Amino acid sequence: MEINEVGNNQGLQQTGFTAGGMEELGGDEFLQLLVAQIQNQDPMNPMEDRDFIAQMAQFSTLTQMQSMVRNQMSMLGAGLLGRRFALENSAGETVQGEVVSARWEDGEMFLKTDEGDEVRMSEVTSMQALPETGE
Repeated sequence: MEINEVGNNQGLQQTGFTAGGMEELGGDEFLQLLVAQIQNQDPMNPMEDRDFIAQMAQFSTLTQMQSMVRNQMSMLGAGLLGRRFALENSAGETVQGEVVSARWEDGEMFLKTDEGDEVRMSEVTSMQALPETGE
C-alpha cells in the first residue's frame, strides 16, 4: 500500500482549490478542505482532535471578522450618502462629487457619485470633505 506525503496538495486539487485560486473562503469550502485533509492524512500519524477544534475556532473567528469589516464598510458607505467628497484611489486618481449610492458586489463596497463615477472602497487611500454646493 502506497502512502502519500502528509504535506502534499492532492486533497486541494481534488476539491478544486489551489493557492492562488481563492478570493474568499466560505463555510462550504472550509468543510471541503477539512474533509480533504482528513482523507489525505497519514494513517500512522493522524491529526489530533484538538487540531481540528483549533482550525474550526480559527475559521469561526475569521468569518466573524469578515462580517464585522463588511458591516463597518456598509456603515461608512451609508454615512457618505448625500455628502460631497474628494476620494483618492491607490492609483492616485481623484474622484469628486456627491455620493449618491453605495452597493455591494462580489464582496466589495462601491460608491457612486452624482458625476457618474464609481469608486471601489478598498482602493480609497484618502478622503476630503468638500463644501456643499448652494444649488
